[in-house]
Amino acid sequence: MRIEISTQAVRWRLPPVGHLKLNVDGAARGNPGPAGGGDILQDHRGSIILTFSYFYNIQTNTAVEAMAIRDGLLLCEEYNLHDIVVEFDS
Repeated sequence: MRIEISTQAVRWRLPPVGHLKLNVDGAARGNPGPAGGGDILQDHRGSIILTFSYFYNIQTNTAVEAMAIRDGLLLCEEYNLHDIVVEFDS
């Protein structure tokens, strides 16, 4: 059996001027299992506007990532922040 491995460079890019970027991630230990997620919101200079992390109890990987997106966008709404670019890996 031959295993092929490939690599790809991944790089975070700033959002356009006038926009904010919400980077989201979530994970579960097991699927489902104990799960947590979090966000970081940055402006076009890379300055951090807000962050959060939360324990979501027992969830699947996909569900917890969706919950973190929802909660991050709700925080943006709460702080009246607009023009959000959302980035996640699911």
